[in-house]
Amino acid sequence: MSKLFSKEKINTKRQIEVDLLRGFTTLILIVCHVGLYLGPSDCIPLYVFADIIGSECGAPVFMTMMGISIVYSKHNNPKDLLIRGIKLFILGYIISFVRTLLPRFILGNIDEWTSIESFFVVDIMQFAGLSFIVLSLFKKLRLPCYISLIISLVLVFICQFIIDSGYPSEIITIPSYFLNLLVPITYWSCFPFMIWFFFPCFGLCLGELLIRCKDKDKLYTIYLIIGLVGVIITYGSFIYLYPYYTSYYYGDNFYYMGVFNILMNGLIIMFVLSIWYLISKIIPNVLKKYLVFLSKNLTVYYALSWVYVGLLIHLVSYYAISITLIQNIILMILGIVLCSLLTIVFNKIKRSH
Repeated sequence: MSKLFSKEKINTKRQIEVDLLRGFTTLILIVCHVGLYLGPSDCIPLYVFADIIGSECGAPVFMTMMGISIVYSKHNNPKDLLIRGIKLFILGYIISFVRTLLPRFILGNIDEWTSIESFFVVDIMQFAGLSFIVLSLFKKLRLPCYISLIISLVLVFICQFIIDSGYPSEIITIPSYFLNLLVPITYWSCFPFMIWFFFPCFGLCLGELLIRCKDKDKLYTIYLIIGLVGVIITYGSFIYLYPYYTSYYYGDNFYYMGVFNILMNGLIIMFVLSIWYLISKIIPNVLKKYLVFLSKNLTVYYALSWVYVGLLIHLVSYYAISITLIQNIILMILGIVLCSLLTIVFNKIKRSH
C-alpha cells in the first residue's frame, strides 16, 4: 500500500473526475424529477431509467462526492463546516416553501404537493446541512475518517431496528416532523440522517485516499474491479426481482436501505467514479467545462431545479394537463437550459456585489 499511497497530501488540486461526476449528478436531477413526477404513467422504460439513474447513480453518488469535496476544500475547518451546514439546512426549508406552500397561497389548490407535510419533507439539503454540522463536530474532535465511517454504519444498524419495529408510519404527529430528520418515523422522510450519513463519510475516506494517491491509474483500476462486483449484484437482483414489486415499494427500499444495500451502493460509487476518471481523458472540452461549472455551482443549480420542477408539478396538477413523452423530454431540456442560464445570472449578480 505504501507504493500506492503517500503519507503526505500530494493531489491537492481539484480532481477533474470528481468535478465531472458531481456536475453529472447535478445535471440529471431535472431529468429524473421531471421524468418521475410528470412522465406518462404507461411509459415503463422512462420510470426504469429514472429509477436507475436517480437512485444508485444519483443521490448516493451526489452525497459521496460531497464528502470527497470536503477533503479538498480550503474551507473545511470545524467553524466553516458548521456555518455551511446551518446555511444548507435553512436553504432546504426555503426550497420546500417555494415548491410547496408558496404555490398553495398563489394557486389556492391543496394537494399532496402543497400540504404542510410536504413542506417538512426531509430532502437532500436538510440532510446535507445536518451532515456538515455533525462532521464539523467530528473535525473538532479530530476523528479519523474511518472512525466516522464505522459510526455511520452503526447508525444504519440502529435505524434498521427502529424500522423493523413498525416504522415508517402513516400517522403524522408534530414530533415526527423533527424526528424524521434522523430516522424515518413517517414516509415524509426521504433522506433520514441515520441511514444516509454513510455516504458523506464514505466520501471522506475516498477523498483521503485520493489526495494521497501516487498512481491514480492503478487506484481507479482497483476501484473498477471491486466496484464491478456491486454493479453485478445490485442490478442483477434488480432485474430479477423487479416484476415482483412496484416502483413505489422499490423506492421505500432505496430511501430506507439496510447495511447490505448501502455497502453495495458504496461499491457502485467506486465503479462509477473510476468510469468518470476514464471519461475525463476523452470528454470534449466544452462538455467538460459545463460539468465543472455545474459542480462549482451545485447548490444554486439544485435550488433552481427544484423551483422549476415544483412549479411544473403545480401547473400540471392545477390545470389537469396530460404530458406526453415528447413533451416530457422537452421539459427536461428546457429545465436544464433555464437553470443553467439563471445560475450564470446569479453568479454575475453575486460578483457585482
